[in-house]
Amino acid sequence: MNKQANFQIDHANGIKTDNRRENLKVFQNCGFKGHWDVGTAAVIVATDAVSATAILNDRLRVQGLSGDAMVEDTIEIPTDKPGAFILNDGNY
Repeated sequence: MNKQANFQIDHANGIKTDNRRENLKVFQNCGFKGHWDVGTAAVIVATDAVSATAILNDRLRVQGLSGDAMVEDTIEIPTDKPGAFILNDGNY
């Protein structure tokens, strides 16, 4: 089943949601290509991993990047208890 992102992107004005009242979640993605051949990391707020990846790819293209993030690399960060999540520790 191919999921569709649950929002529309307005490239001139940013992201517009479809006005549904859904719980937002926090996601991380460290699998996209950046400007340099070093690690990358992003935190995304969205309703699901598919939408998070689409939001991230749109933002990456705005930054002049290819927007190659994949949903398989978009991981939800649990927010039900305190914690620290290391996105990139500099160990290349």
